Amino acid sequence: YNLDSKRCERRFVCPKAGNSFVKRSVCEKTCPSESFCHFPRPFEDPVCANYAPSKHTWYFDRHTRECRLGVACHLARANSFSSRDVCSQVCRSRDVCSLPPGPDSCNGKEHSVYSYDVGTRLCEKRSGCHNRGNNFPTMQECQKVCERRRSPEDCHHWPNRGPCYAFVFKWYYDHYHKNCFQFLYGGCNGGPNLFDSKEDCLEVCFPHKRIPRGC
Repeated sequence: YNLDSKRCERRFVCPKAGNSFVKRSVCEKTCPSESFCHFPRPFEDPVCANYAPSKHTWYFDRHTRECRLGVACHLARANSFSSRDVCSQVCRSRDVCSLPPGPDSCNGKEHSVYSYDVGTRLCEKRSGCHNRGNNFPTMQECQKVCERRRSPEDCHHWPNRGPCYAFVFKWYYDHYHKNCFQFLYGGCNGGPNLFDSKEDCLEVCFPHKRIPRGC
């Protein structure tokens, strides 16, 4: 595990050397990079050991779920990353939602992942190689990070069932009747006017008419 890059990296070492693992999956499970994202942000004006100069780094803001520019003494063992891309990949910031999904093929080791589609503004199931960047292990995690940025503009699109046949009931906003209605969604490639519940639909499209949760 490389503390500077916050990644598990392949290298050649002696057997049973410290910080060495047989498989990448074991390394990632033992040393989860996401733990650094929950550390406090670096100090505004840090005093570095041995009067070493501080440097500009990127840190993850847990409240805004965004990567921001900061100053730190070093990258290791801290909420501090060498670039915005590395921070976004490791900490699942909202920036990852605009990134292209990872590779589809990895020598037969593909598994189901969920990626955010900027075109449909929805999380969709696909085949991928890892759970980093715009590849999430569950639909719930993908939606939590990426789909919360819903806009009232989504409500003006016509509901789209999509080309698939894994039918499930969803909700859409009817601009003419100014209310949300249920429809049968095919399960993939739907439009942005698509919501899991009537509450979610009204909250985005017609907040003055939204109903209390649990009713």
